[in-house]
Amino acid sequence: MWVGEYGDEEGEEELGVHFRVPIAMDLVKDRHVERLHPRYWLGAARSLRYSAEVIIEHEQPYADILRNVAIGNLDRDNLKQWPNHAGAQLLYAYAFENLLKGIIIAKNPAIRNLDLWGATEEEEIRLSKERRKQGLSHWMTHDAKKLVRLAGVALPYDYGRLLWILEGKAVWSGKYPAAVSSPKGVGRGKAES
Repeated sequence: MWVGEYGDEEGEEELGVHFRVPIAMDLVKDRHVERLHPRYWLGAARSLRYSAEVIIEHEQPYADILRNVAIGNLDRDNLKQWPNHAGAQLLYAYAFENLLKGIIIAKNPAIRNLDLWGATEEEEIRLSKERRKQGLSHWMTHDAKKLVRLAGVALPYDYGRLLWILEGKAVWSGKYPAAVSSPKGVGRGKAES
């Protein structure tokens, strides 16, 4: 007889009742853990990068006109629309984040332990604490420098500003017209840390 963790084991065993998380919930949990596999993170990174490149390509004619106006080859009247790369920048930031998280999960397969993920909200609350206790939740962040460090990727020191910009795009400036404060929108003071 199998008795689930949500019931009174003694009373249920006496009554012959078997309580189990519904099979559909188990399937959702299995699918979630399956999608934690690095191949899904790397696939998402490729897809996001591709989408960003579609936007960049679409905006290229406007960027070319802006560049020609800026260097004096065209009159300002030719600039009918400014290039808009915000969506592409957001997607590039997400792609980079997915790439790093895929590397982190590949290097830490315990993150994919089925027993550490819940099938219900109650289970997930309890198990998220266990993941934190085991040091398996540090990758759940937008902090680009932290993700690079956790992934064990070596980047030149001068890439710090790029990481700062990507993090800013992923967290605020790529999604919203303004951050909750100026430093959050531009990451003031964080680039050198």
